Amino acid sequence: MRKLRLLRTLTLLVGVGTLIMAPPAVLAQTPAQPPVQQNVLDTLKDAGNFTMFLKAIEETGLAPALTDSSAVTILAPTDEAFAKMSKDQLDAAMADKDRLAMILKNHIIEGQKLMADQIKSQTTLTTAAGQNLSVAIEEGETTIGGAKIVRSDVEATNGVIHVVDAVLFEVQE
Repeated sequence: MRKLRLLRTLTLLVGVGTLIMAPPAVLAQTPAQPPVQQNVLDTLKDAGNFTMFLKAIEETGLAPALTDSSAVTILAPTDEAFAKMSKDQLDAAMADKDRLAMILKNHIIEGQKLMADQIKSQTTLTTAAGQNLSVAIEEGETTIGGAKIVRSDVEATNGVIHVVDAVLFEVQE
């Protein structure tokens, strides 16, 4: 009985000693984030705040560009960003599919998965519409073509999404 108690005490002391002597990084580790499983289109759908953007993507036939395996950076305007547009502006854009497609392509940077730090190091970005969007950093906030990034680096299997507060209707250079 005495040997069993001594063995338990030694085991406990060894365990406590290991914790005390372990490097702080080991103690502070958190479980790994699960790998990204969805493409940018499905990620936007699941977010729930991009219904107008998604409706416009479907109407113009641009959905395949957001689901294939090519790298893409999306500047996604929220429903609140669309609400800032006048009703006449929005109705006119929705009625003209070619114009709507060009507006949407101002929100897509093809062939590149640009994280926020990479965007900040640029002066302009070229969109799928062929427009050059100016990149500016003012008071710690990044704007692209006049739209402020309100959330960045939302990763997907085929790219990254940066949420913007305005529709890039008319590109500001």
